[in-house]
Amino acid sequence: MAWVCQKTHYTHKETGEFFDGIAKAKAWFKEISNYSKAADGGVTAWMKSHWNLEDWDIVEEIEPWSACKHQIDNIMGQIQEDTKAEDYECYLTAKPLFRDHLATLDVYKAGRPPPPHWRDKARAYFAKSYHAVEKPLLEADDLLGLNQTEDTCIVTNDKDLQMISGRHYNPITREKTKVSQVEADNNFYSQLISGDRATDNIRGIDTMGPKRSMEIVTLMGEDRKGLVEEIEAMYENQYPGMGKDAMIETARLVYILRAGDTIDKGQWRELLFLV
Repeated sequence: MAWVCQKTHYTHKETGEFFDGIAKAKAWFKEISNYSKAADGGVTAWMKSHWNLEDWDIVEEIEPWSACKHQIDNIMGQIQEDTKAEDYECYLTAKPLFRDHLATLDVYKAGRPPPPHWRDKARAYFAKSYHAVEKPLLEADDLLGLNQTEDTCIVTNDKDLQMISGRHYNPITREKTKVSQVEADNNFYSQLISGDRATDNIRGIDTMGPKRSMEIVTLMGEDRKGLVEEIEAMYENQYPGMGKDAMIETARLVYILRAGDTIDKGQWRELLFLV
């Protein structure tokens, strides 16, 4: 909601091209720069090498706090109306995170833009008005996963939570779905292959995007052990001599904690046939 009330305008200094948002600016920049994914190793790696903020005039347009508060109250009201929930729990992400020290291949969540202007005030408002809570070392994602039961519904537009079975509601599309345990596990395996480069700086397998990763998972069907062996082989090819360790690190970073898990003992071990 804080981001909704904050728009960043980008003007390319050399050409004068104007864009309302970084996504549009980067898309244009790739197009005019003869971008080659095959040659440069992927969108994220290419952008890190070629995107230079010094080439742009950047102007922030921030709406008043009252607009952000209005957005929060509206979305919370919509959620309660659409889900017909009798009760709810709201979660915030703590700092630092347990994943921070797990990441050795790349810095976890590196490259993210600075937080929006009203982030801290919005967090405080959620805590005061909607009783939002946080737990040491845990992300809000993990708290959603840990507290999901047959009687609850996860509310988020974050694709990562699709690896948690049960009922889901997307507050942006207003779509209600139910994720089976098989689908949840498939989403974990798929993200283990593709990583989460754009959002969390989790590398995964360089040549694999979400679509291709899910195709591999689906093709393997019920042969989970064979799938894990195939994934480990991919990591060994990318990280000679340390493929298994790289796969385990990525698994721990992408895996969202489920009911019954702890930080140290998650069901990702069973999914990788390590126990």
